[in-house]
Amino acid sequence: MVEARALRDGVQAATVAGYKDIIVEGDNQLIINALLGTISTPWQISNVLRDVRFLLQSSNNDQFQIQHIYREANMAVDWLSKS
Repeated sequence: MVEARALRDGVQAATVAGYKDIIVEGDNQLIINALLGTISTPWQISNVLRDVRFLLQSSNNDQFQIQHIYREANMAVDWLSKS
C-alpha cells in the first residue's frame, strides 16, 4: 500500500508540475504488473492504482511508459527510503 501511494503521489506531482512525458519505473513487480494489466489488481490497492491510471491517461500527459526495474538498478530510491 505504501509503495502504491508513493507512486500515486509521484505521478500526481509530475502531472501538477506540467510534465508531458512520464516514465514510471518501479521495483515492485506486483504494482507494475497490475498497472500494465498483466495481473488483476489486488483489492487493497485497486483505488490507488485507479488514481494512477487516471493521472497517466489524463489530457496533460502526451506519453507515458511503465516498466519494471530490478531493485539493484533502483539503489538511489532504495537509499532514500531508508533515510
